[in-house]
Amino acid sequence: MATFKINKVVLEEFEKLYAQGVIKKNGKPIKYLGGAEAMGAGVAFDANDFSKKQILWDGENHGGTMTICQINDNGDFYANERFYPIFDAPNCVVVYGKLIDNEYKMSEVQIIPYLHRFDVIDVGNEKIFVGATLAKSKENKDDWSKPGEILIGKLNEDAEKPFELTVLQGGITKNHGYCTTNYNGKRVILITGVEGLFCIYIPEKFEDVWQVEKMMSIEISDACTVDIDNDGQDEIVTIEGFHGNELNVYKKDGSGWKKIFTKAIEFGHGLWGGKLLGENRFIAGWRQGTKELVCFSYKDGKIEESVIGAGGTSQFSVWEQDNKAYILSADRQANGQIGQLVIYTLDASN
Repeated sequence: MATFKINKVVLEEFEKLYAQGVIKKNGKPIKYLGGAEAMGAGVAFDANDFSKKQILWDGENHGGTMTICQINDNGDFYANERFYPIFDAPNCVVVYGKLIDNEYKMSEVQIIPYLHRFDVIDVGNEKIFVGATLAKSKENKDDWSKPGEILIGKLNEDAEKPFELTVLQGGITKNHGYCTTNYNGKRVILITGVEGLFCIYIPEKFEDVWQVEKMMSIEISDACTVDIDNDGQDEIVTIEGFHGNELNVYKKDGSGWKKIFTKAIEFGHGLWGGKLLGENRFIAGWRQGTKELVCFSYKDGKIEESVIGAGGTSQFSVWEQDNKAYILSADRQANGQIGQLVIYTLDASN
């Protein structure tokens, strides 16, 4: 079993915490962000002085934040708002945080109905938005008759201004997972839904062909890649089905996939995979039952587990700095419905 010395710091407590984001410059965090899924505030903490907190948006007129992502090296970010429970998001809007003198100025960019997960990536010399919608439209919370889409678009030079979007792939119901990663040496984006796992191969230029491969045809909530058994080929880690109760690892087996690991979980919510503290690992969280956030490693031919926390994470980010691993987690059910924006530090040197 991998052993870590774990330190936990709570940055903030507030209701319905859901989204988080780490803003970096020169590879090091400068801001930690958090937002609520219902009507609620958005906050930003200075990474070097937690006492310095900015209210990004108030909790009376704002909220419904599913995603926060950095968009450039200046420390600016996009987030979405008005994606309210339960699946109430016809007026979901992208908002822009522009960093000026270490404080964010917020503005609205454009409405993208039912936008659930998204990222801004570098393609050539351009900034490209890639997003997935939960549905195209809904009559009520139980209406899934109009599947969602994968959308792409080139950001405006002024990131505050709207940009044109085109549909890359349709027919994705209940999008949940989104992961910008690498798969066997190629830059990819993994997007999940009822219909399965979709892999987008990121081209060299925006104008080039964006290839979309349907890797799996089972309902998947989240997915990531990692070469967990260190054989030089990446495996796929999944949470199945929507907010599902199975954590699985699949290995490529000819034209199909072989399940090499499975674990029962409750309300699975969040995955990360990659090299961490010198070893290939993946991290998974779930919001019910034990509510654990767990790091999985490979030793002596089997996958081992190390519990990091038990706050019922809804979302987390992972990075390394100064020979330690860090996780910013939106621990959604750390105290009933009172969330905690938490930083876990993992030290494997002892």
